[in-house]
Amino acid sequence: DGIGAFAVSAPFAEVNGVSEAGRVYLFYGRGPADEPWPNNINAFDEADGIFYGTEEGHRVGFRLGRAGDINGDGYDDLAIGAPLYRPLNSSGAPVSLGGRVYIQWGSPSD
Repeated sequence: DGIGAFAVSAPFAEVNGVSEAGRVYLFYGRGPADEPWPNNINAFDEADGIFYGTEEGHRVGFRLGRAGDINGDGYDDLAIGAPLYRPLNSSGAPVSLGGRVYIQWGSPSD
């Protein structure tokens, strides 16, 4: 839509009792007809979307990055990093190295 959106990360946030799962608050752009952003934002109340980590220590949102238009739909996408994500091996134990990148797809409304 040509109106800038932004994200705020809280990688050390506790989510539903899970320590350092992480959280990313998504704020869609505001056009001329929209109310301007307040001087102080309560992320829980004002965010248009919230991306939550689910596992202890994964620190979702530790890095955020503009990903360009990955899926070719004409809208920029957001990369959300979780550097301490540890996938499980075939025995069900966490591997020593991991990490994960989540993609938040852009759209005409954000």
